[in-house]
Amino acid sequence: MRIESFEILPQPDARDHEINARLAICHEIRRIVFVDEQGVSSDLEWDEHDSPAIHFLGVDTEAAYEPKPLGTARLRLFEGYAKAERVAVRKEARGTGLGRAIMLALEEVARSRGAEQIRLSAQASALGFYEQLGYLGYGERFVEAGIDHLAMSKLLNDAK
Repeated sequence: MRIESFEILPQPDARDHEINARLAICHEIRRIVFVDEQGVSSDLEWDEHDSPAIHFLGVDTEAAYEPKPLGTARLRLFEGYAKAERVAVRKEARGTGLGRAIMLALEEVARSRGAEQIRLSAQASALGFYEQLGYLGYGERFVEAGIDHLAMSKLLNDAK
């Protein structure tokens, strides 16, 4: 498995075509997981936060013919903290460690950019996954896109 990260650059550059192609792959994974599997409206899935985010793409490098994209997430940075969003792993890759690898890569980038904490809104079905990674829930459960969620956070102890 390989985890790639990329940003959509504010100024056009020669890599725009490559970056847009990678973002389209992330969107396809999110469509499969959130829209097709979970019934989330596509109107809610795509938003203005994709452009300023750092995106992560998990790729199976041992696929038979060519690398196969299987997971994605995005990271947004704020003053002192980061927010993990749109964490999605295709059904055939769940339980393989890909989700964990994506989250660890996301945490490392957040830490390197000065974040002291990561926050996220976890689907109720994924609470155990995030708890195993050291995230703690807080507040009351809430419904977003028709799915129960809980706010969670994790301190990045090595943040400077």
